[in-house]
Amino acid sequence: MPELSMGIVSEPAWKKQNLFVEVIKRLSLNKSAMAGMIIFIFVLLIAIFGDMLAPQDYAAINPSEANQFPSSEHWFGTDNMGRDLLSRVLSGCKWSVLIGVGAQLIACGGGIILGCVSGFFGGKTDQLIMRLCDIVQAIPGVLLNITLAGILGRGIPNTILALGLSGITGGTRLMRSSIMAVRKNEYLEAASAINCSNFRIITRHALPNAFAPMIVSFTMSIGSGIIGASALTYLGLGVQAPNPEWGALVTAGRNYLISAPYMTIIPGLCIMLVVLSLNLFGDGLRDALDPKLKK
Repeated sequence: MPELSMGIVSEPAWKKQNLFVEVIKRLSLNKSAMAGMIIFIFVLLIAIFGDMLAPQDYAAINPSEANQFPSSEHWFGTDNMGRDLLSRVLSGCKWSVLIGVGAQLIACGGGIILGCVSGFFGGKTDQLIMRLCDIVQAIPGVLLNITLAGILGRGIPNTILALGLSGITGGTRLMRSSIMAVRKNEYLEAASAINCSNFRIITRHALPNAFAPMIVSFTMSIGSGIIGASALTYLGLGVQAPNPEWGALVTAGRNYLISAPYMTIIPGLCIMLVVLSLNLFGDGLRDALDPKLKK
């Protein structure tokens, strides 16, 4: 029996559904999303424990075993300096994941701040931010990445920063549209009526209700960050040898596509697998968070 309080029938507690639990339930019904999540969790475990799992030192040079095809001794073969490719792939996983996640943290962090300011205040502030985004987005993405990487220099931190800065405008537009969708809701007007500060309204009321698209964008864009880092490395502007980041491994094997194609194919397949898993998981997460699909 529902409880009676001051003549009002209160809603039974079992009817109150937790949004997080509901999203997890919906996500668990999507087989492709779950497969993508499992694969990426496996990749994260490799990123954490890759150095421990590597059968050899990834930097150990043995010229007498150079360019050996995959075998029982070297499962992924060896590179042109005789280094075990399996060890280099396992050790390089953490750098690829770090670049992808780090770049998206910068992109989404900057996008959330600028998008909230633009969408909430509107007016001249919105016009200024959007025109700046128009200018930046008028530059082709690859060219912008190359320019930023050329200015900042080579190395993993600079690669992360270059990819992150180039992605801020996309995050800004996405966050702005989400904030504008909830800006006129009654709970925001009520918060304003009781003299809540703009900062509190944005952080406590507007942002939590407009954050779902950014979660999906963050998940699906990690793969883009890994691909972007690989492209910069291929052009000589990203991660440099002897670091075994996957893009660097692809670049190192480009001169041996005929004699030792596995040097490029194996790390390339690793990149493809991570990007595919994130896209599958991101698609499922988007469907789980979409209120139009709620039954």
